[in-house]
Amino acid sequence: MSGGGRRKTLATRCGRRITVSRAELPEVPTGWVAVRISSGRDDGHVEWVSLSRAEAAALGEALLEQARPL
Repeated sequence: MSGGGRRKTLATRCGRRITVSRAELPEVPTGWVAVRISSGRDDGHVEWVSLSRAEAAALGEALLEQARPL
């Protein structure tokens, strides 16, 4: 799986790296969004999830809702 389009990486205060990109298979546009999260240790371990466009939009809305001041 390769990340098409723009890839964004965020380093968190706890040392994790979160990378968001488009998930694509060779010559097959899937429309999925890939999210990779490092363990925050130097062990190279990474967890990832592939989201549909609707799931990615819902996650984005939930994050923005939590980030907005009350």
